[in-house]
Amino acid sequence: MKSKTLAFATLLLITAFLLTQAIAPHTALADATWSSTGGGVSSSWIGSLAYDSGHNVLYAGGKGVWKYDGTNWTNTGGAVSSYDIISLAYDSVHNLLYAGIGNHGVWKYDGATWSDTGGDVSSRPIGSLAYDSGHNLLYAGYCGNGWGVQKYDGTNWGDTGGAGGGLSEALTYDSGHNLLYAGTDGQGVWKYDGATWSNTGGGVSGDTIRSLAYDSTHNVLYAGTDGHQGAWKYDGTNWSNTGGDVSSYRIYSLAYDSVHNLLYAGTLCNGAWKYGSQGVWKYDGTNWSNTGGEVSSYDIYSLAYDSGHNLLYAGGGDFGTFTGIGVWKYSGGGPSPSPTPSTPPNFNSYIVLQNPNAQTANVTLTYMMEDGVKQEATAVDPTSRKTLNLNDSVGAGKMFSIMVSSSIPIIAERPMYFNYKTTWNGGHDVVGATAAASTFYFAEGTTRPNFDPYICIQNPGSTAANITITYMKGDGTTDSQHEQIPKNTRATFLPRSKLGTGDDTAHDFSTKVECTNGGKIIAERPMYFNYKPGTNNWNGGLDVVGATAPSSAFYFAEGTCRPSYDPYICIQNPGGTAANVTLTYMKGDGSTATDQVTVAPNSRSTVNPRSKLGTGDDTAHDFSTKVECTNGGKIIAERPMYFNYKTTWNGGHDVVGATAPSSAFYFAEGYTGQ
Repeated sequence: MKSKTLAFATLLLITAFLLTQAIAPHTALADATWSSTGGGVSSSWIGSLAYDSGHNVLYAGGKGVWKYDGTNWTNTGGAVSSYDIISLAYDSVHNLLYAGIGNHGVWKYDGATWSDTGGDVSSRPIGSLAYDSGHNLLYAGYCGNGWGVQKYDGTNWGDTGGAGGGLSEALTYDSGHNLLYAGTDGQGVWKYDGATWSNTGGGVSGDTIRSLAYDSTHNVLYAGTDGHQGAWKYDGTNWSNTGGDVSSYRIYSLAYDSVHNLLYAGTLCNGAWKYGSQGVWKYDGTNWSNTGGEVSSYDIYSLAYDSGHNLLYAGGGDFGTFTGIGVWKYSGGGPSPSPTPSTPPNFNSYIVLQNPNAQTANVTLTYMMEDGVKQEATAVDPTSRKTLNLNDSVGAGKMFSIMVSSSIPIIAERPMYFNYKTTWNGGHDVVGATAAASTFYFAEGTTRPNFDPYICIQNPGSTAANITITYMKGDGTTDSQHEQIPKNTRATFLPRSKLGTGDDTAHDFSTKVECTNGGKIIAERPMYFNYKPGTNNWNGGLDVVGATAPSSAFYFAEGTCRPSYDPYICIQNPGGTAANVTLTYMKGDGSTATDQVTVAPNSRSTVNPRSKLGTGDDTAHDFSTKVECTNGGKIIAERPMYFNYKTTWNGGHDVVGATAPSSAFYFAEGYTGQ
C-alpha cells in the first residue's frame, strides 16, 4: 500500500523459484564437485558429523571432536579428545553439542567446555543420538549391560523401555508427529510415541538398520540397511525399497536435503571388506545417481547437510588402505542455472507496475542474482499498469532480488504463484519497500510442523552487510544468528535451522533483522504451510515485507470470522518492558468489540479474533482492526488469515498493518479474468 507521497525508487525483494533453495551469501556453484576440507582431520576416521546452522560450524567426531568454520579445523579439546566419538547431535535451542562415546556415555559441549552428562549411560557405548527440540529431550541408543534407548532432559537420564531389545544403531526424530524412530541390530525399525515402542514391520523387519533420515515435507522415513538391501522408505504405514543401484549396498549414513528434496546415502563395501566401496549416492524420489568424485572409492560413515550454504559433508575411511579420509564437501546441492528434475521451475513471478501520473514512466529493473546483476528497461503509459513476467526476464530456476527505479513516482507489486516442493500450491503478493533500511521487523513466524518460514534479505549496497537476526519467541526467550551478505546480492535463511521444530509457543517467533555495520537492506519473510493437516489441509503461502520501525498502533482493514476463514493477529514487542495492547474490532454491522492482551518484553503473542467475535456468516463477523499499545510502548502487528474460499480455493495471506489512516491508498495489482 502507498500514500499519495510515492517513492521514485521502489526496492522489491524477489524470492523467485525455489524459496526452498536457501542460499548463503556467496555466488552460485556451477558444477557438482567433491573437495577435501583438509586440516587436522584429513587423515582421521570420521564416524559422525553434526552441523550447527546458527553459527555455521560443522562438528566432526573421530578421535575427539573437531569443529570447522568453513576454512579451518580446530580441536574442541577437553576430556573427549582421547575418546572415539561414535555419534553427534546438536541442540540448536540451547546451543549444545552432544557426543556419544564408546564406553564413556554421553558428553555435552557448550562451545568452550566439555562435561559428562553422567547417569546410567556413562559407561556404555553410545551408537546413536537424536534431539527432540520440541520437548527438550536427547535420546541415546546404547549397548553394553543391555541394549536400548535412554532419554535425557538436561539433568537426568531415564530408560524408554528399549526398542525391541536390540541395539539401537540409528535414531531420528519426527517432530511433526512426535515420534522417535530407532534402527536396530537385526530387528528393523521401531517407533516410540513417548510412552510405548512398536515395530514398524515391513521388509526391513529382520535387517540391521545402520542409518535413518526423516523427510518432514513429505512425511517419509528413510532407512539404510546393512544386509545389502540398500535404502528403504516408510510412509507411516508401509515400507518400500527405493531400488536402484544402491539396492545391494550397505548404507551406513543418510542425510536429507529438504531444500532440493534429495536424499544422500553413504555406502560401505559392496562385497567383502577391503573392496567395493561406492561413495555417496543421491536420490530424487525416483532415481539414484552416484555423486562421483574422489569419495566414490571410500567408505562413508557419516553425512551432514548444510542448507544455508548448500553443501553436503561426508566423513569416513578407506578400507583398501586402512586409513581415514577426513571430511569432504560436495557442492552439488547449490543453485543450478538449468533446473534439474529435482528442482523444477515451480515458481512463477511477476512485477506489476502502476503509473497514476499523466506522464509516461520510464522504469529500470535491476535484478540482483547469485551469479551477477542484470538490468531491464520498460515504459508504463500514463494512468495505466503494466505486467512483466520475471521468469521470461531472468529465466526459470533463478533466485534474485530486484530494484525497480522510475523517472516519476510509481507503485510496484510482486505477485508470485508456486507449487512449493511440488506439494503445497498457491500464491502470495507484496508491495515493494520504497527504500532500504537498517532494520526490519516481522511479528509472525513459526517453525511448528507443516510451516516452512524463510528470511530473505537483499543488500543493494556497494559493500558487504553484516546482519543480526533476532528471534523473539512466544515463550519469552530469544535467539539470534549473525550473517554477512555481499554487495548487490541476496541471501535466504531458514529459521528452522536455528530454532528447530516443535508444536508449542517456543517455536512461534517474531523477528528483528538488523544491519549492524551501517548499511541498508530490505527483508522479506515468506512462509509456506499446510494449515491443520488431517482436518483442514489448507496449503499455500504468505509473504510480507517487514515493518521498518515499531509503532504505537497498527490498522487492518480486512478480517472475517465467517465459516472457512481463520484470522489471527500476531503482535511483536521488541521493547524491554511488557506492552499492554488493546484490539478494537470495527465490525461490518457498525458495532465494535474490544480485546486486551499483554505481550512480554522481547516476545510475541498471537490473538485469535474468533475467540472474541465467534463465527457467523454475516457482516457482524466481518471486521477491521486497530491494534494499539496503551502503556507508551511500541509494537509490530501482522494479520495472517487462512481460508477455504467458497470451499474450492484454499490457502492463506498476510499483511503488516498500516501505522496510520491515509486519504489514499494505491494497489498496482488486480484482475477479474479467469
